[in-house]
Amino acid sequence: MPQAAQRIEEEFSILLDLLRVGEGALSFDQKLEIVQAVRGRSRDRGLLVDRFLLERLAGVVGLYDLVACLRRGLYQLGKGERLS
Repeated sequence: MPQAAQRIEEEFSILLDLLRVGEGALSFDQKLEIVQAVRGRSRDRGLLVDRFLLERLAGVVGLYDLVACLRRGLYQLGKGERLS
C-alpha cells in the first residue's frame, strides 16, 4: 500500500475517535486537539477532516429527519388516522 494511502487510513481511524461518546470517549478538548493536529499536517489533511465531519453530519441530519417522520406516523396511528 502506498505510504500516503496508509497515512490516510490511519488518520481515518483516529477521526473515528471523534465520534465516540459516553464512557471511555475522549474529552471535547482532546477531540479538538486531534482535529488541529490532523489539520496542521497539510492542506489535504484539512480537507480530509472537513469531508469526514460533513459526511457524518449529513448522516446525522438524515437520521433526525427519519426519526421525525416515524414519530409523526406513530402519532397518527395512535390517533387512529390513516398514514398518507
